[in-house]
Amino acid sequence: PTVVAEAAARGAVLPPRVASASTLSRGQTVSGYAKRVDASVGIFVALSRAVDGLVPLAHISDAFLASADQGPVQAGDLVEARVLSADATSGRVNLTMRPSLLKPGADLPELGAKRERKGIEDVQEGDVITGSVRRLEKYGVFVQLDSLPLTGLAHLSELTGKYVEDPSKLYAVGDKVKAVVTTVDRTAKRLSLSLRPELLREADDAAADTRGTKRDRADEESDEEDEGGGEEVDEDGTNGDEEDDEGVAKRLARAGREMDAQNARAESDDEDEDEDED
Repeated sequence: PTVVAEAAARGAVLPPRVASASTLSRGQTVSGYAKRVDASVGIFVALSRAVDGLVPLAHISDAFLASADQGPVQAGDLVEARVLSADATSGRVNLTMRPSLLKPGADLPELGAKRERKGIEDVQEGDVITGSVRRLEKYGVFVQLDSLPLTGLAHLSELTGKYVEDPSKLYAVGDKVKAVVTTVDRTAKRLSLSLRPELLREADDAAADTRGTKRDRADEESDEEDEGGGEEVDEDGTNGDEEDDEGVAKRLARAGREMDAQNARAESDDEDEDEDED
């Protein structure tokens, strides 16, 4: 029996029926059951009893996988994917399961297009990353980064800030986590991570401060441009510092006169109140 038939027999929820490859369009979201995982090719997905699709190795995950069996899918698993191509003549259907391409509105690359490869040189200490728990050891947690084909280690001492005897009591393989990069060893290609909440808060605050500083600088530059728009330039190329000084002096004198007028009005009000009391 087919994977779909077996799923139906055990009462599993079946994906919408796909009559033929000709009914599929590029970018369409589909679901099906993993029929076979070929380490060097990818994942064969049964979209219906009549139609199969292939998720090529490069489209199983956003992270680099050396073989398909390193991915999160096993034969019989229900998966969601988007159509990369569907050939009505040959019946061939190519799919992608990369999380970044499953997001609404994500642009699909052409089938066979080379992915931009990034590496440890793109990671800096203090970066905040997201990833999935890949492996648990007695000394810490290995995290597979979402955006790069890299794995980092969060030592026991960097899990909560308190003593942890068994990391499996806190995390399980596949858990989504957020971490701070504490050390980058580019020679050994190793990353050290921290999952401690206080470090995550500090990193988020630092990122917010950086964004705020950039906005302030942009505002200052905008103000300078606005103020500079009405300046007259002397024949020697300067912007007339003497005239600026005179302008400042005039503004100060005007402010002084306004203050004197306010004081005079206040004194007059006081005198009126005194006369009323008399």
